[in-house]
Amino acid sequence: MAFNAPDLATLISRVQSDIEGRLAGAYARPRRYLLNILASVQAALASDQHQHLNWLARQVVPDKADDDILVEHCDFWGLRQKQATGAKGLITVIGQDGAILQAGTRWRRPDGVEFSNSETYSITGTTAEVLIAAISGGRDTNTPAGVVFNLIQPINGVQGQATASEALAGGADKETFDALRGRLRQRLRFPPHGGAPHDYERWALEVPGITRAWCLPLHYGEGTVAVVVANDDSVDPRPDATVIQRCEEWIDGHTNPVTGQLEGRPTNAVVSVFAPDLKPLNPAIRLLPDSEALRGTVTAELNALMVRSANPGATLLLTDVQEAIKIAGGMVDYQLASPTDNTPAESHQMHTLGTITWL
Repeated sequence: MAFNAPDLATLISRVQSDIEGRLAGAYARPRRYLLNILASVQAALASDQHQHLNWLARQVVPDKADDDILVEHCDFWGLRQKQATGAKGLITVIGQDGAILQAGTRWRRPDGVEFSNSETYSITGTTAEVLIAAISGGRDTNTPAGVVFNLIQPINGVQGQATASEALAGGADKETFDALRGRLRQRLRFPPHGGAPHDYERWALEVPGITRAWCLPLHYGEGTVAVVVANDDSVDPRPDATVIQRCEEWIDGHTNPVTGQLEGRPTNAVVSVFAPDLKPLNPAIRLLPDSEALRGTVTAELNALMVRSANPGATLLLTDVQEAIKIAGGMVDYQLASPTDNTPAESHQMHTLGTITWL
């Protein structure tokens, strides 16, 4: 049965009763009596011990452990927290023919985020396509095509501005402790099994920029494995091409950063990693009463439903949509005009919240 640690008041009362039972004629209740003071001091010491024991008990279970102890649990089971990664991509540099752009040259985005190129480039003609990568990590290093970068230090024969010729992608934030806890939970419930479906999902989830993964065995026929990946930390849950490539390379074979052992797909497996096609749900809802605050709450609940239930190929149940609206709270009544039935999806599709029409 569960043990509930006594609070301080209960411990004081226990010590007072113990003193009175062991010391004939003693009364340890008055506030300023020495015996009461001794009882309070003894109870405080016991309370500290109880609290420490409670803390120790929580650390034994990974789901309840503090963040720093969780990292130690993960290290024991061969998991490591995913660190932030920086975006990378090509910029078009203009300058004189033969001008040299040394490795380590720094470029600054208009908002101050800095990038650098790891290789030395020579301008041929008047331009050069230069691969740059963010110096710091994080999702905010992702940059759309067309953004202008500025040279931090001038270089002879090179213009001080360059334009992103493609989207700079692959930036991801450091993994949250809740996400790390979820990966450890999966590792404990589904031990490694030499290429079972849950192994592919575990490998995919170890890649920065991926928060959900599903394995589809035999998706393209005998000997094939498809892995569908998504990123709930982004407005668009479909990981970009850089993250997809990173995931394919990781599943193909990698060294476990904790154990040093080689892990990855079996040699005879043909693996494909792709992001799902999005199938937006565009509900039409009437709220009573209607307010911006209530609309925001309903929208948040529907987004949470998509993360919770929208798996590739899954049918989105009408009752789940209704329940998500209902639990938002703060309303007298509502009407869901659309959808009116369950919404199916193909194996390569995943439901997402589209545009809500407020009636």
